[in-house]
Amino acid sequence: LLFMAGVEYPSPTLDRGVEARVRDVAGALQKAVITGRTNLREVFPLAWPEYYHGAGLASVAVAAGLREGLISSAHALNHLFFWGSHRLLDPLWSTEATRIVHYGDISRAEKTVIIATNQTILSNLRVCVTNKGGGYNCGKCWKCLRTMIPLAAIDALKRAPFPKLAVHAPGMEDASAMAFGEELVELLNEIAPASPLLREVRRKVSAARIKLAAKEMLRQTPLRAIYRRARGIRVPCRRLMGSIPPLRIDGQIAPGPACNNGW
Repeated sequence: LLFMAGVEYPSPTLDRGVEARVRDVAGALQKAVITGRTNLREVFPLAWPEYYHGAGLASVAVAAGLREGLISSAHALNHLFFWGSHRLLDPLWSTEATRIVHYGDISRAEKTVIIATNQTILSNLRVCVTNKGGGYNCGKCWKCLRTMIPLAAIDALKRAPFPKLAVHAPGMEDASAMAFGEELVELLNEIAPASPLLREVRRKVSAARIKLAAKEMLRQTPLRAIYRRARGIRVPCRRLMGSIPPLRIDGQIAPGPACNNGW
């Protein structure tokens, strides 16, 4: 097992208990473990999921001198699109000494169900994107929710380190999140067709399809250029307004113009 602080979040800080839990799991599975820290994400200020998380994970395997590094697939075969880790891209990060393998063709939801069959792994499952390197799961962020829903559907959530799940589906702001939502719908249709979770996830997926379709239409029209130009004046406007002393009325600061409040 390979675990590197600084990959999950740009700052290579981590709750000490997390590394200890990784070692505990490695021991239970009779696997060797390599741990370390990296400033990878501080050096490359790009969008991690969309552009280079596959390359980042591969670089850790190469730096560790492994003969083979496995990058678990982000999406199933029926959900392939432009993304930072891809079954056609990841193997290209291989070197003469290290072979990089994009591993697994099943959905994230199906992987979660498989994880639930091993109590050691399930008890140490940590997916939260709001804990900033901490050792807990908040149970409210999009990554917690998309993990909790399959576990709840197979009655395994009570055995996992998550709080109680309300009938709530994660937000879906991009193609990747919508793909995860569609995978949840497929799984719930199969194992829990009467679940209120299925109705909620299906509703979110439908709304996401409409929103993403509208974004794509906007991208292909002249309105896109107008929108980008409008966003481009935000920073200069903020700088300009920041250089003007605030207006005071009876000792109170008066409300500023629009570009000093949201623009």
